[in-house]
Amino acid sequence: MAQRSASRLLDLDPVDHPDKHDEEMGKCYEEFLINTSAMSTNELHAYVHDTAAVRATMLALLYSVLTDRTKADSDFELLRVSNRDNYGTILRELEHLIESPYFPRMKTDVRRQLFWMVDRLTAANVAGVETLHLQLLRQIPGGDISQSTATLCKLLLDLCETHRTWVEGRTRVLHAYVYIFLRTIADHKSASLRELQQSEISLIIKLLRHNWLSCCSMGRDLIRALQDVSKIPEIASLWDDILNRPQSLHKSFDGMLSILQTQTPPELLRFRLTPQMEMSLRWIFDKLTASNYQRNLEWFVKRWLSSPATEHFYADVIRYIVAGWYPSNELLQSNKVPRYAIIGTLFTYIKSHVTAANVKLSLFLDWLFFADDSNIMLIEPAMLLMERSIKYHPYITGMLVEFLRFAVDDYYPALSGHIIKCVGTGMKNLLRKGVIKRLTTIYNYPTIDDVTKRQLMDMFASSLDFTSNSRQPTPQQGDSILQISNEDNVMTDVAYMNSETKANSRATTPAAPEGEDQELDEYLYGTNTMIEENHVVLDTTAGDQIMDMNALSAINDLPHTESDRDTMETPDAHTPGIHTPDPSRKSEEMDTASTHDLSADKISDFEEDEDSDDDVDSREQNQQSFWMFADLLPRFQDASRTIKSACQNNDIDEIQAHSYICKKNLREILNIYLKMAIPAKNLVPNLAKYIRDGSCSKYVNSGRSENDQFTLDQEEAVQVETMDAMDLLFVTIWSLWDSESQRKKMVDFISCVMHLSRRGGKHLVGMRWWSFFSRYANYSCTAL
Repeated sequence: MAQRSASRLLDLDPVDHPDKHDEEMGKCYEEFLINTSAMSTNELHAYVHDTAAVRATMLALLYSVLTDRTKADSDFELLRVSNRDNYGTILRELEHLIESPYFPRMKTDVRRQLFWMVDRLTAANVAGVETLHLQLLRQIPGGDISQSTATLCKLLLDLCETHRTWVEGRTRVLHAYVYIFLRTIADHKSASLRELQQSEISLIIKLLRHNWLSCCSMGRDLIRALQDVSKIPEIASLWDDILNRPQSLHKSFDGMLSILQTQTPPELLRFRLTPQMEMSLRWIFDKLTASNYQRNLEWFVKRWLSSPATEHFYADVIRYIVAGWYPSNELLQSNKVPRYAIIGTLFTYIKSHVTAANVKLSLFLDWLFFADDSNIMLIEPAMLLMERSIKYHPYITGMLVEFLRFAVDDYYPALSGHIIKCVGTGMKNLLRKGVIKRLTTIYNYPTIDDVTKRQLMDMFASSLDFTSNSRQPTPQQGDSILQISNEDNVMTDVAYMNSETKANSRATTPAAPEGEDQELDEYLYGTNTMIEENHVVLDTTAGDQIMDMNALSAINDLPHTESDRDTMETPDAHTPGIHTPDPSRKSEEMDTASTHDLSADKISDFEEDEDSDDDVDSREQNQQSFWMFADLLPRFQDASRTIKSACQNNDIDEIQAHSYICKKNLREILNIYLKMAIPAKNLVPNLAKYIRDGSCSKYVNSGRSENDQFTLDQEEAVQVETMDAMDLLFVTIWSLWDSESQRKKMVDFISCVMHLSRRGGKHLVGMRWWSFFSRYANYSCTAL
């Protein structure tokens, strides 16, 4: 067997698999030498200019630049002559070399030449060179104080200093340099790295002071990173200006609160992890279940977090897990390991009290400044870690509650009043969106001590509901964050489908918004009868003497804009954003309902069949979490609102653009609804009004021709411009007709839409169903 030639780019062991890009460039270089060895300089220039093998020539010249420093200038000039794609080939090859797992084993001279090449491309302002800067910054491992990493940091510092004007003109690159080197300053505190640390400090001070307003958009992790090194004299001066003289940094800067209220871009948190670190973590989240992830996580810790110098890097890993990456809907519905389990296990590896405090701050940082429009995924891991630990690891729950209470008062005392409101807002959103069913589950659990209870009461008094007489649920066998052996419970835990109570209320039929175009109603509902006043649809079934406030809040899972409030029940004045009726109003509603002729057949259409064998769990799962839909619901709602507005303005282009967005998100919502045990009566109140708004686009051009496109395929219906949200519902139920359980779910769904989209005695579904059926008949005849 022929012996493999040694790599001139990488220090590989004999057992290592060769890098195919390294081998390809080497072959191109050998062929290039054979073809050009006898040529003069002028002949060589003519050859590279006229050659048909452009890519092979450019790879050969790049290989020569990386491996032979003495010829680098002349070879770069030849590259300039042969370049025909604005250096796209060179950029792609360099990106691969930097992102390769073998980058840490790149020969020292080759690495220096790579930086020389990036320096030349940056000086030439080549489009796309920003990516090379970002990839090189990602290759700095957190907590690594080896000579190799120190050299890499020095090369990047020199590159940034040389092209500082260029860096300051590119926000992503500027933010990455600032954030990465703020974090490495804490790593380089040993005497042998003091000179490197001083260079980093000098660069950071210049970048921050000259570009302060731009750096403010880095968000709250800029403050976290600065606080970690605020005792260093040079940075202490900047820190003092931020706290006490904010306008000395920029006349438009009004203080630290504006930064703390800004979420850090997830991309910035990802920069702190090398590509190999991120790949290892993503493998655990994407491939492993909650019962078999621990060995892989142990390997991750041993490789990246095992030395004393890496203790401070735990906080960056936690920030990545919390705010740098969110699981997809598919992962949330699967039995793969949830984020809170990984975070809880990482806690067990921490030995330093200082590190533990920094890690807890990383976990809770977004909660301290949570707003109603913040992403619930930012605080979900912290809440679940507290809740799921109470049975087997109550000390973790107590420790986290204690830290959160401490942070409210002491993280930034000048803002403690604001922080306590944000923490309370976060809890209300967690309850409203079903991340946890009720806070009293933690408060009343036997293993929770009185101190923790008092701290919970101090922070979340308005969210502790002691009025429910239902049995408090207890954690199941699979809830332990360290040893989860019952895989059947994991999907339930991740998707928050553990509810035990059934709804005792029905939604209210929305009123027609004031000033709404009468012709639009006539198009949607017909014109044969007068539009009646609202009907209140109530459940008159026996046993409704006690109304579950938390269950009712699931109906109004997402916040609504002011324009939507006329279609919802009036929120409790004491809990803005949570649409929970005041118990004192129940008797009034019942009296009002008695004045209407609510026949039994109208009510029974909206109620579930109590004896149904399909989706039996839905009878036990009223308080559903719509968190599994991620941002599908708000995107669908926003698109529907835009369609309605565009209809009033007769803006066809806007209608077509947002009709696609509306249908695409509705399709994803329906697919999740059909997979999960979510009662239609809980989900549809968040959708019915917007389905109606998203179905008014044909009002602008209601005279459809016989040649209008039509399909019974769900994917195609999203693309067809002449089909709207209602058509998509009918296509979905038509395509599922042979599946009894899914057909019934869609019937329940459309039935709820019918009742919640009613205008007096008329509703949207009936008229549109016959319109759809007539189009189907025409489509079938045309097909024949």
